[in-house]
Amino acid sequence: DTRFTDAVGNLLEYQLVSGCDSGSTSYDVVFPTIHNGVNLSYVYYGNPSAASASKNISGVTALSPSGGAAGLATEETTPG
Repeated sequence: DTRFTDAVGNLLEYQLVSGCDSGSTSYDVVFPTIHNGVNLSYVYYGNPSAASASKNISGVTALSPSGGAAGLATEETTPG
């Protein structure tokens, strides 16, 4: 039920790496373009009627956070 989008709402490809339905879940997300500076994205979750869109992205990029090559800082905020 998780979805990732870029700043303008385009869906991003992703792969669930570990921890589904636990206190800590890891994903690898493909950003088609990395800009110097801020790369804004959004994550949506918690819709039990949405089917999983996770796919095997291991051949898409060599910069995989789960592979230790790259990492992204995340911040969770709630509306309001």
